Amino acid sequence: MQKSVRSHCCVSISRYESLFIEEIIKSVRAILERTSSCRVGIGSRVKAIDQWLKDPTDVRVGVISGMRGVGKSTVAKVAYDSNSGDFDACIMLDIRKPIKQEVVLLDLKNQVLSNISIKEKQKVDGNQGCILKIQDAVCRKRILLLLDDVDQIEQVEFLLNAGKSFQKGSKIMITTSHEHLLSQLTHKPFKIQQLDDQESLRLFCWHAFYKFHPTKDYLELSERVVRRCEGLPLSLQLFGSSLFGKNLEVWESALEQLEASPDERNRKTLEVGYKLLNDNDRRLFLTIARSFVGKEKGEAVKRLEEHDFYSNVGMQNLLDRSFIRFGEDDKLIMQRLVLDMAREIIRQQTVDELAKHKPTRAIIETGTSERKRKRAKDCEDETMPQNITSSSFKRFCLGFFSLFKPTTH
Repeated sequence: MQKSVRSHCCVSISRYESLFIEEIIKSVRAILERTSSCRVGIGSRVKAIDQWLKDPTDVRVGVISGMRGVGKSTVAKVAYDSNSGDFDACIMLDIRKPIKQEVVLLDLKNQVLSNISIKEKQKVDGNQGCILKIQDAVCRKRILLLLDDVDQIEQVEFLLNAGKSFQKGSKIMITTSHEHLLSQLTHKPFKIQQLDDQESLRLFCWHAFYKFHPTKDYLELSERVVRRCEGLPLSLQLFGSSLFGKNLEVWESALEQLEASPDERNRKTLEVGYKLLNDNDRRLFLTIARSFVGKEKGEAVKRLEEHDFYSNVGMQNLLDRSFIRFGEDDKLIMQRLVLDMAREIIRQQTVDELAKHKPTRAIIETGTSERKRKRAKDCEDETMPQNITSSSFKRFCLGFFSLFKPTTH
C-alpha cells in the first residue's frame, strides 16, 4: 500500500515537474525569439527610456514619438521586455483607430483587468465602474503599461485617468506619430530619430546579405539604397529582405523604380519590395491585409488553404521579406505603413476593375439617387461577359467591398 502511494506521488510530482520545465522552456524560447533579430541602433535609443523606467521618482507617463517607420514600436518593446521583471504587472496593448471607439475601449478595459487580476476574469459594462475596478486592482502594484500606436487621446484617456492611482514607480509608455498629442499632459518625451548612414548600411546589409557589410560588387548599390531610405528602419529592412539572393540586374531595376519618386521614397520602397514578390505571394499578401490581420496563424492558414493558397510556404516568404510577422500570441501582424500600402493597392485595383465596366463606373460617379437608379437599370440590361471565372468574380467582390468598408486599424 505504502509503495503504491509513494509511486503515485512520484508520478504526480514528475508530471507537474515536466509541465513546469516545459513552461520554462517556452518562456526562454520566447525571450530568445524576441532578442535574436538584428537590432542595429536600438541600444542607444533605448538607453534613455531604460533610465526613466528605472527611476521611480521620475514622471509616470513617457511618450515615444517619431515619424512612421522609424522604429518607435521596436524601441518601446525592447525597453518593455528588458524592464518587465522590475514590475508587478505588465500590460502591452496595440492601439488602433477603431470603427466603434466605445467597443474598442471596453475591450481594452477588460484586457487590463484580465492581466492584473488573479481572480476570475472580470467583465464590466460601465466606464466609471471599470475605472474603479482598475484602481482597486492596481493600487498596491507597480504597473508597466505600453500603449502602442496611439492616434487619438480619447483612445487611452480612461487608462491615463486610472493610472493616477497606480502605485509609485509605475510607468505608462505611449508610442505615437503625433509628437504633440499629449502636449497638455505632464510627460517625459522621447523623440526617435532616423538611423545614421553607418547604422543604415549595417541594418540593410543584414537583411540583404545576412552580414553587416556588402560584397564589393554590391557596395555602391547598397550605399544608393541607404541614401534613398533616409534612415527609416522599416524601409531598409523590407527593401533588404526583398533583394536577398537577387542578381545585380534586379538590384539596378529596383533602385531605378525607387529613385523615380524622390518625394515618396518611403512608400515607393515598400511598393518596389511588393513588386519583387511572385504572383502567388502578392495575392496572398493582399488577402492577408484585407481579411487576416489580427487573426491566429492556424486559423488563417486553414481558411487560406480552402481557397487554394499555399499559405504555409507563402507566409514564410512574406515573413522572410518582413511584410508580416507573428506576435507572441501567434497572431498575424502587419506594420501600419505596409498595411496602408496594401489597402492603397487594393483600392487602385478595384478602381481599375470598375473603370473597365462603364455602367458600373457611372453608378459610382453619378451624384443623385435618381441618376443612380437609372444607371442601375442600364446595368441590369447589360449582358455579363461569359468568360469571367468564379475566382476572378470573388476577388473582384472582395476588393470592392474592402474598399468601402470602414477601416479597423
